[in-house]
Amino acid sequence: MMCFRDMTFCEEIGCKKFDECFRALTDKVHEDAKKWWGKEGAPMSVFAEKPDCFVGQETEDLGVSEGNVRKSEKSGVGGALNVL
Repeated sequence: MMCFRDMTFCEEIGCKKFDECFRALTDKVHEDAKKWWGKEGAPMSVFAEKPDCFVGQETEDLGVSEGNVRKSEKSGVGGALNVL
């Protein structure tokens, strides 16, 4: 399948490295894709899950990285998190 820049982009704005990442799906990338395609709706590949390079923002309360916590493992009991 043909897609913009023949690469997979990342939408994980919660990643510490998002602003400097070459795979970040930014407004500029959307603008460039629109120009390339000639209209809205350019075919683009986007990660379905967090990529291995994801670095989560620090959780101030617990001092752990959100990137090391599975969403399904967050507990409602006392706000505890199961850290991997």
